Amino acid sequence: MAVLVAVVCLALLVRLLLGSQRRHRVDQAVLRWGHAGRRLALWCCRWPSNRKAKAQAAREAQEAIDRARSRGVWKDNVFTPESFRQARKKDRTRD
Repeated sequence: MAVLVAVVCLALLVRLLLGSQRRHRVDQAVLRWGHAGRRLALWCCRWPSNRKAKAQAAREAQEAIDRARSRGVWKDNVFTPESFRQARKKDRTRD
């Protein structure tokens, strides 16, 4: 723990000794590294759930495709659902 505090103090001392332009460039570089590290940490945390969600979406899409294929007939480029083949109810005549 003491070593970490000493490293931070040394880094801040070096930063004070730099000129204003160089200090600005160092600050910007540290910010970029911090943002990159944060993005990497978030990606590592979210990666398993994203992978599971994509796999589940692919499974559900394939199930929907299979359901559509099994519930009708393709004739050339026209799909006719089985529900269209049912006989129509006869019209009732009013008395």
